[in-house]
Amino acid sequence: MRELLEIGKRGLFASNRNIDVAGQNIANANTPGYTRQRAELEPIAYQKNGLSTGLGVNVTTVKQIQDEMVEQRLRQAESDLGGLNEQAQIYKQLETLLVSNTENDLDKLVSRFFNEFSSLSNNPESSALRYNVLNAAQNLTSTFKDLSSGLSKIQTDIGTEASSKLDQINTLLKDVAKLNQQVAEGQVAGQPDNNSIDLRRQRLSELSNLADLNISYNDNNQADVRIGNIVVVRGSNASKLNLETDTINNIIRVRVDSGRTIQSDIGGEFGALADSFGTVVPGFEEKIDTLAENIVTKVNALHRQGYNLKDQTGVNFFNTSYTSASDIEVNIAVAGNPERISASDSQGEPGNSEIAKQIAGLLEAPNAINGSSFIEYTLNTISETGFALNNIETRMASTQSSMSMLEQQRASVSGVNLDEELANIIKFQNAYQASARVISTAQRMYDTLLNMV
Repeated sequence: MRELLEIGKRGLFASNRNIDVAGQNIANANTPGYTRQRAELEPIAYQKNGLSTGLGVNVTTVKQIQDEMVEQRLRQAESDLGGLNEQAQIYKQLETLLVSNTENDLDKLVSRFFNEFSSLSNNPESSALRYNVLNAAQNLTSTFKDLSSGLSKIQTDIGTEASSKLDQINTLLKDVAKLNQQVAEGQVAGQPDNNSIDLRRQRLSELSNLADLNISYNDNNQADVRIGNIVVVRGSNASKLNLETDTINNIIRVRVDSGRTIQSDIGGEFGALADSFGTVVPGFEEKIDTLAENIVTKVNALHRQGYNLKDQTGVNFFNTSYTSASDIEVNIAVAGNPERISASDSQGEPGNSEIAKQIAGLLEAPNAINGSSFIEYTLNTISETGFALNNIETRMASTQSSMSMLEQQRASVSGVNLDEELANIIKFQNAYQASARVISTAQRMYDTLLNMV
């Protein structure tokens, strides 16, 4: 009968704990990041007089219900989406800079510049048409400089944003290490600290937006976190990540406090910033510089062969000392003297317009620049942002769809189902009452025995 009392007592305790867990689940049904819990039960073995009768039930732990494979896939999707979002923002800035849908867009100004030479070829002695050429040239060079300055600003802003993102990463790494310590203390005490585990999962989710993570767990359920080729959290210790910005070679490096450098693509929002800093923006800067340089070189090559209204030859239209987008300028000898624009290919023939025609023809001349005409090259350069943005948005939509499916899978496993929890409360309430009946029965048996004495 003593065993019967023990069985009833343990049944009461187990049912009470199950009701507590169900109540906790119900209370946190709408709490962000909360993972459904379940009390794990096991029978207590006991033998008496050669018979295995048992001593009831024991609550071994309160376990979180989750699918770690789904969690890993979700973290990867969060990292992918974070990177795509950051890329989209950068390309939107580039598109705003390069494409304003006004007459001041680069393609319009390049066309106007060469078209003014075409107009000049119809009346090469016209001062008004020569002023139009100079005006178009000044507008073109100013736009080149504005674009170069705008790209430099975007590059600087990316570097600043990367530094801010790395600060966020360092803060989250410290949080994960601290929560690791709390989780380990719970494990040693014999009961998982599920609240700390949930908080740690949220921090890891936030980290996943910023960078790709590789996570493993040790025997104390502490999360060891690796970014790229470096372990950045081991147990309760977090490394500090330091940003190194090489503006000469357009490289962003991340070095841990041990001196090692993360070599691989970091991924996430930070990885997108580092990639944009290293390749995307410099790529546009190079294309704009290449366009400016080729315009200077090709126009000067023809202009030097011609004769102006002063019957001078060998005069450059653009300043040969400045050939990049940041410093391109009209030759000072020509800028204030439209009569020095060369239009004729023969001395003493001011009405001759052969050079002006040849310069105008550069606009659509094949192989003028990297196998394309100037207008094709310019249009391809400025439209690249739109194509890239469209591709990114398509990938974002696909990733968001995958994330929605994964979140539904996680909710089906780890989310709280109120109907199920209410049913559990009724079930464990009945079990509690039944265990109480077992104890009551044991008491009556004792009373019967005592009355017989």
